[in-house]
Order: sequence, then structure tokens, then C-alpha cells
Amino acid sequence: MTISTYAKKRSAAKSLGAKRYFTGKPCKQGHISTRFTCSGTCCECLFIRSNTPEAKIQKYKIASLRIKNNKEKYNKKARDWRNKNPDKVRAILQRYRASENGKQVYRGCSRSYAIKFPQRRAANENARRAIKINAMPAWADKEKISEFYKNRPHGYHVDHVIPLVNSKVCGLHVIENLQYLKPVDNFRKHNKFEIS
Repeated sequence: MTISTYAKKRSAAKSLGAKRYFTGKPCKQGHISTRFTCSGTCCECLFIRSNTPEAKIQKYKIASLRIKNNKEKYNKKARDWRNKNPDKVRAILQRYRASENGKQVYRGCSRSYAIKFPQRRAANENARRAIKINAMPAWADKEKISEFYKNRPHGYHVDHVIPLVNSKVCGLHVIENLQYLKPVDNFRKHNKFEIS
């Protein structure tokens, strides 16, 4: 709406059912702006007050309380959005994992899991080790494999080209089946194997 289309007086705006009116006169703070019909408050003053740090904190508290009191509703809404937008969710998670904060959180989660559930962590590591031993044939060059792990570039994972565990095929723990991958690519690949 342009300024000329607003009613000039509050009473006229009320009779028209308009939400705002414009007098052309400055408010107490000196703003020449539209005013709200319901309260007569200057729109510019309200905008400035609502964007102070204190007002933002208050808005956050109100929103947090609303979410806390309607947890099931908001959880369902978030779940539905995630199900409808898996690509966006994946992109958001990748950006977060790549950020410095995300790296610290994931490292912390891994450490806290190891501290909280040492038996589970040990069981997982032992199961992984057993799979590697079973997947390592007698003719495998253990020294080359060990050297490959030692020479891993910083920030990369050692990955099996053909996964050790897969429903279609199981690879061997041999030097020819190892490669360096960035963590994001390794997590994306997981234990998938596609024949190209």
C-alpha cells in the first residue's frame, strides 16, 4: 500500500476496518510512519522495540515455551518436513558436519559414547576386527596394509572399495581393496556396493 491509500485518522481507519492509518505527523520519537489502528502505536517505534536484544530474548523464550507445551505437534511437523525433504536434510547435515562446531560435537559424541558405554564400544570394535581378520586371506601382505594405514593423509579415512559386509558381495581386507576417502564421502558410501 502507498501512503496516499491509508486513512488520515484513526477513527476513519476503524470504520474502514483497516489495520493501519497515516497522519503525516511525527510520533513522540520523531518518526513519520504509519500507525496501528488498534493501539495508535507508531509502526517504526514498535519495529525498533521488537528488534532490541532484550526483545529477541523474550521472543525466543515465548517460542521455546510454545514448543515445549506442544512438543508432539512440533515433533510431528519436523518429522513430516524431514520425510518430505531428505535432500535438504542431507545437505544441512553435511554443512553442519563440515563446520568447526559440527566437528567438535561429533568428536564429543563419539568420546562420550565410548565413556558411557565402554562394553558396547569394545563389542563394536571387536566385531569389526573379527570381520577384518575373517576377510584377510593368508596371502594378504600385512606390512603393505599397515603402511597404507600409516600413510593415510590427514583428514581422510581408509575405506574398502568393496565393503567387507554387504548383502550382495563381501570384499577382502587386502591392499588392492583399500582407498583413501574424505569422511563425508565415506559416511555417504557406508557399506554400499554398486557395480558400474
